[in-house]
Amino acid sequence: MMNLTFNGNLGKDCEVRTTGSGTTVCNFTVGVSVGYGDNKRTEWVKCAIFGKRAESGLVQYLTKGAKVLVSGPAKCEAWQDNQGNARAVIEVNVNEIELIGVQQQAQGHQPQQQQPQPQQQPQRNPNASQYAAVPNGNQQPMHNGAQDFGINDDIPF
Repeated sequence: MMNLTFNGNLGKDCEVRTTGSGTTVCNFTVGVSVGYGDNKRTEWVKCAIFGKRAESGLVQYLTKGAKVLVSGPAKCEAWQDNQGNARAVIEVNVNEIELIGVQQQAQGHQPQQQQPQPQQQPQRNPNASQYAAVPNGNQQPMHNGAQDFGINDDIPF
């Protein structure tokens, strides 16, 4: 299995169910843009969150169109359909997920899409960790490259 990290938008609201053994599963599909120019297309990645994380308040924000950053081990399933066409699907067991561009309101915790405003730095999910997981299992601080290198983000391009 390989580990994938990607971002994209949910194609529809997530579905939460409970398996026969009592494990909660949250399933959703993320559309990822690949290619460029005339070759640009959308690939769909099936994602699943298991256990307590699937029961968390996060699932209320996993709605159609929500932009997410996802990471986890992936596998590719390939088969032939009834017409003999080759089919394949990528499935990811989500280890980490971050909502991109969503800000929680203090009252009611309703999701609100953040509107782009000139000369503002993008805001991260306020509940997101300041640390990124690295392959050896440790965490290291994430840095803002613009601040690290003295780049002025006020330039309007």
